[in-house]
Amino acid sequence: MKLEKKISLHAFEVEYIDQREAKPRTLHRESIVLDGCRMNTLDQTPQSWIRQQYAQQGYTVSAIHKGESLTAKVDTGFLWKLAALDAAAAKAGKSVAKLLEGGAAV
Repeated sequence: MKLEKKISLHAFEVEYIDQREAKPRTLHRESIVLDGCRMNTLDQTPQSWIRQQYAQQGYTVSAIHKGESLTAKVDTGFLWKLAALDAAAAKAGKSVAKLLEGGAAV
């Protein structure tokens, strides 16, 4: 049986300041990706939620720029097998990406 799930991902570029730093403070930039299905369950806009998450960690968000959005179908059966392979490789101290490339273990 082939199980597929349609996912939607949305990228944001966040500019923030760490209020704990001495002045002058550095402007930090970070890219984040949110799941579209989870975004729909928020009681607020994604930007408000992002600001709230950063504020809880002691940061002040100065700007949020919406980036690209991507929708794709994911074969969940294959994803499950890949996750199991990754877990087994991690226990053996290896990287699945390196194994698939045929390279040395990391």
